[in-house]
Amino acid sequence: MRRLTRTASRWALTVTLLAVAASGCGTETQPEGTAGSAPATPAATAPSGAATDIARPDPSLFTLAPEGSVNEDTGQTISPDPAVWDEESRAAAIAAAEAALEAFAHPELDYDTWWAGLDPHLTQEAAEAYVYVDPANIPVHELTGSGTIIEDASAYVATVKIPTDAGRYDVLVIRTSGSAPWLASRIVPVEEAEQ
Repeated sequence: MRRLTRTASRWALTVTLLAVAASGCGTETQPEGTAGSAPATPAATAPSGAATDIARPDPSLFTLAPEGSVNEDTGQTISPDPAVWDEESRAAAIAAAEAALEAFAHPELDYDTWWAGLDPHLTQEAAEAYVYVDPANIPVHELTGSGTIIEDASAYVATVKIPTDAGRYDVLVIRTSGSAPWLASRIVPVEEAEQ
């Protein structure tokens, strides 16, 4: 009998605890007009400055860098015009690579004429490197086929392979924004590109 009384007492205690817990946990409100609804009880709120009070920045308050701003780390001009990688962009990348290699492939020209034709197709960094090239040492004379993109991991960078009379050349072209032109960053024979 004592065991039965103990079990009944435990059940009574459990039911009482559940009833108390259930009555204290009801913070949800029911829609107005619901049958048997009690007045709405507001949910508990944490005091201001509590750990749950996290200040989040409003993204609409941020603005893009103005057109023409210069990135202090890279020295490049910032453009808020994002690039997309579509068929038009691919065709433009190939055309830019072919134009750069076509301008590069003139060992018969004097330096000034050769440089005047090549310089507009190069990035600033590439121009600083290729300014020291003697066109008489360039083995390629002409392109023998169309370019093909072989690497396009980014909408801003592409590697284009182009067949020439001196073998395959790879031309790395880049752009800084969606509306910026593709410019050659590297023009290398495939043997050098694979090293």
